[in-house]
Amino acid sequence: MCSTDFWDAEPGYYGTGNYLGSNDILAIGLAGRYQKDGVLTVAKTGNYSAWNVDFLLEKRLPGGAVSVEAAYYKYRNGDVILAEQGKAWSTGLGYVFNLAPGQGKVQPFARYQKFNPDTNLDVKQYDAGVNYITDAYNAQLSATYSKTKTVAAADQSKFVVALQVQY
Repeated sequence: MCSTDFWDAEPGYYGTGNYLGSNDILAIGLAGRYQKDGVLTVAKTGNYSAWNVDFLLEKRLPGGAVSVEAAYYKYRNGDVILAEQGKAWSTGLGYVFNLAPGQGKVQPFARYQKFNPDTNLDVKQYDAGVNYITDAYNAQLSATYSKTKTVAAADQSKFVVALQVQY
């Protein structure tokens, strides 16, 4: 895994995908992994490999911060499980609004994800939501609407409300 930070340095490697307006981030990362005979089924064994490249931009602006992220992934498993081998990508856009001191932050966001397995049964997902953030990643309330489209299957929609608490 390697990454390059062009603005503020990211503190370590923690996949937050967003610094909630605390830093100006412009980063590109590259990661890969390989395991010989890492895929095992009753009928066949295959080598596992994966790599990805990702991009993160977060820029502080008056009253908040804009964030843009994108990533591309490639998975191989020696043709053992075609449904779990292929390529994927994702993009996201968000804006963190700073509320009055002590009231937290509001972050509307949109995201698009696609997985194109070697079976050609593409899966696409569209998300739109909002986070209410009271203590960075330690306390958040989230509401997200998602629509998933899979080739040769009915579309699925869901609305999720989630509470995240870390201590």
